[in-house]
Amino acid sequence: MNENQQSDDAFLNCIDLLQASDNDSQKFAALLLVTKLIQSENLNLESKRRLFSAIGVNFIIRLLKSAQVPSGCDPNIFKTLAVTVLSAFCDDEAIVTDSSMEECLHHVLHIVESTSQGFQSQAECYQCLHAASSYQVGRQYLLKLNAIETLSRIVTKCETISESESPLQILLNLLHDCNLSLPEQKASVTSLLEFSSHQFATNHENEKFVICRKISAILLATKGCQDILGQSSIKCIRQGLWDILRSRVGAKHREPTFELCAEMIRKMQFIWIKSDDLQYTEEDIKMLLILVNLSCVEVQVQLKTNAPGQKPEPLLIACLRLLAAYLAEDSSLSNRIYEVLPHILKISYVEFDQATAEGSLLDDSRGALLIRFYLPGLCHLTAEEDACKIMADNGGISFLTKYFLRMYSDFSKKRLQRNDKSCDIEFFETTLKLLCGIFLNISLVYPTAIRSCPECSGMLTTMLVNSDVDVDAVSTTVAINITALSFALIECKANAKGGIDMMPNDTFKASLANKLNFIGLATPNVVLNSNDRPSNWEEHVELWTVVNRALLGVLRLNVDYYMEIVNKSTFLQSVYDWTQVLSGPYILTRVFLFLVSNHIYEQNNYMIDLLQTVEELFICCIQCRHGLRTIQKMIEPKSWATMIRNLNMARLKDYVDITHVNVD
Repeated sequence: MNENQQSDDAFLNCIDLLQASDNDSQKFAALLLVTKLIQSENLNLESKRRLFSAIGVNFIIRLLKSAQVPSGCDPNIFKTLAVTVLSAFCDDEAIVTDSSMEECLHHVLHIVESTSQGFQSQAECYQCLHAASSYQVGRQYLLKLNAIETLSRIVTKCETISESESPLQILLNLLHDCNLSLPEQKASVTSLLEFSSHQFATNHENEKFVICRKISAILLATKGCQDILGQSSIKCIRQGLWDILRSRVGAKHREPTFELCAEMIRKMQFIWIKSDDLQYTEEDIKMLLILVNLSCVEVQVQLKTNAPGQKPEPLLIACLRLLAAYLAEDSSLSNRIYEVLPHILKISYVEFDQATAEGSLLDDSRGALLIRFYLPGLCHLTAEEDACKIMADNGGISFLTKYFLRMYSDFSKKRLQRNDKSCDIEFFETTLKLLCGIFLNISLVYPTAIRSCPECSGMLTTMLVNSDVDVDAVSTTVAINITALSFALIECKANAKGGIDMMPNDTFKASLANKLNFIGLATPNVVLNSNDRPSNWEEHVELWTVVNRALLGVLRLNVDYYMEIVNKSTFLQSVYDWTQVLSGPYILTRVFLFLVSNHIYEQNNYMIDLLQTVEELFICCIQCRHGLRTIQKMIEPKSWATMIRNLNMARLKDYVDITHVNVD
């Protein structure tokens, strides 16, 4: 008889013994024999399930609950055997996620919390809990059993960092799948962070960096919960990080440091650096500057040691995300950022290229590429010509165009799936708005880069020809941003005659007309009473400024059919409605509306009357050279002189140099 035959016979004998047991004592004896004769790792999946069924989950539960043991035996003998058996079968998803397992997990949780670390099968307990936390159904069982609260208490009671590793990993698995909706859950994690952050601030040994990683992991796992950190935790984390940043630490210690900094910034921007609730102190500013400068240095060092195309190390990713967060808030250290911007663009392009080749999803924040984190900062940087030149010289314009087209294409496919919970529409819309802002900046500050970039022509074609803007399918803000960018690209890409070489005039005209009609329809109703205006009123006004400034650039091309298209669109009625109610802080928008409408009508009595009665509008128009030319073209010399004399000249001098204004 060979070994396999002997093994099969032993297995079948064990099954028979278990099934023939008349009471728990007999089954217990049979189970002890099973543990001696059979190794679970030698069984296939079907055999494991047969054996587990023969043992019976109810018997295991009775072992876990049993408080009485034979005289002279270990008081935990029944629990130890039950946990040992469970750990042997918990790698089978069907077993560990069965509904009967919920009660077993309840008792296992009770064991790990109530017994000391000296419990013989403590490791097997955590093995069972970890297996359950690896599956959606198992996590639901554990959450129902208040495992977050239990595990948080266990971690804080551990005497050493190493003892807390197993319960912490299970807790992290649960936190990734839980939004801490229950107050008890949030309170327990907040207490855990308070305990850990105090350890971090007071520990000055190598364990400090282990605790640093621990806090980062908890913050990452609770990224959907913004108010998980109490004030004492924030102060302790700040102190611990400041102690490290002022010291000379090696590369293996810099990685957890920058990862924690990046997580804190993601959670709270840079507010956590403030030691004073009201303002940044001198020490706070010093800490911020050191953090940004060290990140720039670390990026450059890491890039020199990494092979081209190599996947970025966690330390490099942490530093890059830290810089991205800083740029989103402040660009005062732009010169330092300019030094690493070419590298950032290169890494981002390689990552994007790999994701595209692999067919990876780019449609939500869970799989967001590095460049997505830099979009808010690039919106600030591209307001400066130097940053635009760096981007153009390092392929940044071309890369962002490809990224825009990919996001726009995916968004066009998914925007009708608003009821699909797996589709993060908000992520798409925010990304597209940021990209539009970047390209609008570049078109104004450094239009040469747009003109010389072939990919931008493809982007314009996509937005004008391959796009059917549907007000019901996309948010108004996204659609207006895309429309404004279309107008800006038309101005940049126009040929000497004002047309677009790459598309037929009929297609171009139809697309432009559709976009203008959309803007007219998408504009919210004018609200005369400021108290009744919706919450997004100011956002819409700002967007109107952007789209009118872009449209004005198109109209300056002096192509007749542009004027004709605007005249026939629903856009003009919206212009007239809005000019009547905009004033004060919205005066710039009013100017652009005025200029656009009067670029179409050489003589417009309504606009002349408006100009004569609104002093602020007149002053703003004089400040704008194009506005001044429009006024002089529209108004007869005699009326012009009367207007100037009727204005408050003292106030006018506060706004504009009137030496060039001829009143004769």
